[in-house]
Amino acid sequence: MHTLGPYYKSLMYVALMFSASILIGCSSAPKLAPPTSTSIPTAPASTSMPPYPNWKAQPLTELPNWQHDKPLAAWPAMQRSCTRLAKQGPWQAFCTAAAITPANDEQARNVLLRHLIAYQQTDAQGQTAGIATAYFEPIYSGQLQRGGAYQWPLFAAPEPLTGLAREQLTPENGEVHPILKGKELAWFDNPIDPFLAQVQGSLRVRLTDGSLKRLGFAAKNGLPYSSIANTLVRQGAFTLNQASMERIKAWTIGKDAATVQAVLNTNASFVFFKWLDLPSELGPVGALNVPLTEMRSVAVDPAFTPLGAPVWLDTLTANGALQQLMLAQDVGSAIKGAARVDIYMGTGEAAGKLASAQKYASKVWLLWPK
Repeated sequence: MHTLGPYYKSLMYVALMFSASILIGCSSAPKLAPPTSTSIPTAPASTSMPPYPNWKAQPLTELPNWQHDKPLAAWPAMQRSCTRLAKQGPWQAFCTAAAITPANDEQARNVLLRHLIAYQQTDAQGQTAGIATAYFEPIYSGQLQRGGAYQWPLFAAPEPLTGLAREQLTPENGEVHPILKGKELAWFDNPIDPFLAQVQGSLRVRLTDGSLKRLGFAAKNGLPYSSIANTLVRQGAFTLNQASMERIKAWTIGKDAATVQAVLNTNASFVFFKWLDLPSELGPVGALNVPLTEMRSVAVDPAFTPLGAPVWLDTLTANGALQQLMLAQDVGSAIKGAARVDIYMGTGEAAGKLASAQKYASKVWLLWPK
């Protein structure tokens, strides 16, 4: 999920879950936090004001860490956003300039300065602080056929798309709903990995021959996400402070399949997948329908931040301050409100550990055409 956002770095929020997505329910497409629909929200056609006219404009030079960020690292993501933004009048001049890759970071800053202005996001009460969580693309061992320990699948979307809850689609008795039969894409050797893949919204499957295949968000049943970590805390399996991916997986040891499935079914949300044919160096495809870029793509609430738009993020990570140019390229069902974002942190175990620690106060500025 999905978070793959923008806020302020005062007030540190310690992550109490192996992934903030699992604890608070993030999920953008391929966040991994999957988008709530397959449509792509677009920016309003205003040339002078961002979506909320009460937001105050300020020069880019006043943004935190403006002179020290490396905007050139965000330029491939910027150019991918412009494949969408350039179709909208207000962005055409900027995207024409951005189509030529600058020679260095100073030239990149100059392109931004010539064309854009910053608007700090605030909520209805005028507050600037929000929360920045994170998501990643996991790598799980799997098989294309059921067999041996590999008994837990991920599914392609049925046609027509269903609105049934998880407990109806995958009941405790182990018999999947008839609409899912024949829709299995890959099989896993434990029930938690495919469940977490649904939270993140995309994954890479390491097959037994060592090769990797990629699955991405296709659709969802439209029902709200609920945290199984919270369920297990209520059941006394562990405390909120103890909650982690390792503890959730450890809890499953010795439990029968029906008991595990009953806990999974407390989350009614269900995500369907499709195979992706992407170069290995590219991230999963977000709601903007472009590949995400590690540490430069964020999931946002498109009601406040138009998809595709550049934003400036000021927050913390487990590695220290993060104050830099980002691109709004994804959405998530739990990413709601001004200055609320989910940072896409990349693929694999290291990215997962970084994402698991990400729950910090943050601020965000929308960069908008002058």
